[in-house]
Amino acid sequence: MNNRSTYTYASGDLLEERNSYTYTSYHGDLFFADWRKDRAQVLQQLAEPADPPAPAGKVVLATVLEADTLCTADMLESLMGCLLRQETADLIHVTLARLVGRFEVAKRVHSHYLPRWRAAPEANYHDLTLYLRYAEVMELAYSLTGKVVYLNVLLKVLDTLAARVADLPADHSGRLARLLGCEQNHIDQLLGSVG
Repeated sequence: MNNRSTYTYASGDLLEERNSYTYTSYHGDLFFADWRKDRAQVLQQLAEPADPPAPAGKVVLATVLEADTLCTADMLESLMGCLLRQETADLIHVTLARLVGRFEVAKRVHSHYLPRWRAAPEANYHDLTLYLRYAEVMELAYSLTGKVVYLNVLLKVLDTLAARVADLPADHSGRLARLLGCEQNHIDQLLGSVG
């Protein structure tokens, strides 16, 4: 019997050696069992689940996007507020799509982007608090829309955070625990709907 885990995506230095997820082999139920086991090990290191903080400030999304350099923290705070208010403006969906696209290509959340959505030269991609807020935005976007593209990115961001759980500031531990619970619920619902 092979005890080797088929869930290998949440380990290593994923900020420097990014997962490609390309041509991932299908392992069926074993894959999901290993994914659950991996996430359970991460949860053992975390505090009790905690809700995300309210969006900081009142940053208007259009204002953030008009800047010469886009501040990701401001953009995520603005998007979080828009989603919590269940706003449906096209600008929100376009911005979410751009953030999804950037993450799918780079597997990183940069601190700043140029208006054409390239990482700014001075951009940092090591701030785990940005990944955490990005994951909260993706989780909320999926919860509100049911669009699997948001869940797909959420899983990948949580892989990155799970691999770096020891580096996450202690006061953010409960937020990650909550996200891992949401992730499991979303996957369970999807599996239940196709099973």
